[in-house]
Amino acid sequence: MLRPSGILGRIGTLRVDIMRYRALLDQTKSIRGYLLRSTKGLSEEQLLCIPDGFKNNILWNIGHSITDNCSMLYPPTGKALPLPDSYFQWFAPETSPADWKEVPDSAEVLQAGRDVLEKLVDDCAADRMEEYEPLELGDGAVLNNIAQAIAHCNIHEAIHLGVIMSLRKFV
Repeated sequence: MLRPSGILGRIGTLRVDIMRYRALLDQTKSIRGYLLRSTKGLSEEQLLCIPDGFKNNILWNIGHSITDNCSMLYPPTGKALPLPDSYFQWFAPETSPADWKEVPDSAEVLQAGRDVLEKLVDDCAADRMEEYEPLELGDGAVLNNIAQAIAHCNIHEAIHLGVIMSLRKFV
């Protein structure tokens, strides 16, 4: 397929990228919506309960999804993380609510989920996420650009949504 050169080529590529981001971001919005709605009707006690056989609770899974995804999206673009440092103490990989010295405010965590999603959409729309330093994940996979990072984050968040659905059955 021949592509126009110069500015027309850039515009053509940009249109494809915007459409790809739109689809990815629509998925992100949908998954995040399910994630946040998964708390509907649950008490604070239920959000914090760690049932037998589980390592974490519902609030940890939500906070972890938000925190870990931000760490895959923002530092590789050279942008500051849009979350306070405390989120990494509470929700980073290998952390557990059993080790919390203070309990995060669940309403603030849920609001952070909305806020960082809005920021991501705005940053992508303003082309602030285009420069992406490849990020190697723990399993050896490499995220080479923001589109791959968003797609990976969607999968990651959907996995934690599944864990939350399981947790709901036991709290």
